[in-house]
Amino acid sequence: MTNKIYSSVLVLFMMVSITVGGTVQAYLSTCSFNVPGKGPYLETYLSVDGKGLSYVKKENGKYQGAIEVTLLVKHDTTWVYRDRYNLLSPEVDDTSKYLKDFIDQQRIPLANGDYDLSISITDKNKREHPFAGKAKIYINYPDTVPAISDIELLASFTKSVQKNILTKNGYDLTPYIDNFYSHYNNKIKFYAEVYNSKYLASDKYLVKYYIEQYKTKRIMGEFSQFIKMIPEDINVVMAELPIDSLVSGNYNLVIEVRNKKDELMAMKELFFQRENPNVRNIIKASDYAGFDINSTFVRNYNNRDTLYEMLLCLRPISSQTEIEFVDNYFQKDSRNKDTLLMKKYFYDFWAKRNSDNPKEEWLKYRAEVIKVNEKWGNVFRKGYESDRGRVYLQYGPPDIIVDGTDDPAAKPYEIWEYYKLADKTHKIPDQTYKRFLFYEPNQGNNEFVLLHSDVKGEISDEKWQLVLYQRSYQSTDIDDVNAPTYAGSRALDLFNNPR
Repeated sequence: MTNKIYSSVLVLFMMVSITVGGTVQAYLSTCSFNVPGKGPYLETYLSVDGKGLSYVKKENGKYQGAIEVTLLVKHDTTWVYRDRYNLLSPEVDDTSKYLKDFIDQQRIPLANGDYDLSISITDKNKREHPFAGKAKIYINYPDTVPAISDIELLASFTKSVQKNILTKNGYDLTPYIDNFYSHYNNKIKFYAEVYNSKYLASDKYLVKYYIEQYKTKRIMGEFSQFIKMIPEDINVVMAELPIDSLVSGNYNLVIEVRNKKDELMAMKELFFQRENPNVRNIIKASDYAGFDINSTFVRNYNNRDTLYEMLLCLRPISSQTEIEFVDNYFQKDSRNKDTLLMKKYFYDFWAKRNSDNPKEEWLKYRAEVIKVNEKWGNVFRKGYESDRGRVYLQYGPPDIIVDGTDDPAAKPYEIWEYYKLADKTHKIPDQTYKRFLFYEPNQGNNEFVLLHSDVKGEISDEKWQLVLYQRSYQSTDIDDVNAPTYAGSRALDLFNNPR
């Protein structure tokens, strides 16, 4: 199938978690769409946690928070969009009661191309150091072949009564600014648009939407539906899928456009995570019954202790299900480790990651394990068991390492930044400009532990500055999250802008 026929525009559902002054929490996601004859545009969805704002009393006796938002978009070296605006919270009578989140949406015209988006947020009533987030934007809408917009996840959709910032094609769409669905969510709702369907040369065509496993791409048949559509300039796809029986894991929501011959003409996918402890997916020893490894590279691995060590070093890149299986069946002090089962599991682990050459995949990873053991191991633990070793093996080498050992008021620390962070465990989608901060609680043992990160699923401690500078500053305020600025102290600046 040629590129002219098969159009799969790169998906962008960018999630940036922003902390302002250590208190305000805001979340940004984006989706791109197209207006035939006019061109593409980017929508930004900003959700602000009302609890973290500073509120001031107005003349009417009510309280209101305010943030200043700066949005910048750059193509190559040229800024193509700049905007700075104030965003006000809903007015409240009492700030000691529940403070609701509020949402802002912006639409930015952008031509096809690659862009860098930057956002900066400041609490106007507190005026502390703003926090800046960055992300990559990819837009590519062809003119003469079918294409699909980005998939916008929705909290709700209703028929529009009066047009507002959330109105699109006659509906008020409340964005779901996350890609994580807890067990409290029993449906995934979404919106997308199909363009250029007239080029299908058919009076009707098929739109199929379904959930697939993130890594294996296996379609979950029970989470699949389709609709027939008549070609128009823009065909709206707005639907929902029940996920109450979907087990915890990583998935893609996929939309396909197929012609009358059931040929795939366009596709779009969006990563999401499901947490559903009420529905368990476990690995059992019986899963490997009849599993033949006699012709594989593991057939001569027969030392039980060596095999166990090989399994342990896989933890940084293992799923939670895989970790639980190893813990349950091959406990450290067990004298009854089933060597054959260990070999079967080990081979299957690598065959799932590289079915063509699992041995090569293992040897590449083994070389990295040796490297982290030499660099970060000590008498107490192997390098792959250390936080830096685990992060290195899970995400690869960072693009920037900031050495904070010369910060006079702080404990020794390192800041790692990844321009593009790709998770080998497939627990999260690829992300851009993400950071980790490690520090040495007990100086002299080279044991740096992870203190704070802006990567979802990793440790996030809003009081990390207080921990880092605790030998120089002891706060008595339980709400305090920022350490004073000392001569030479620069951890906050370096975390926000590693260099």
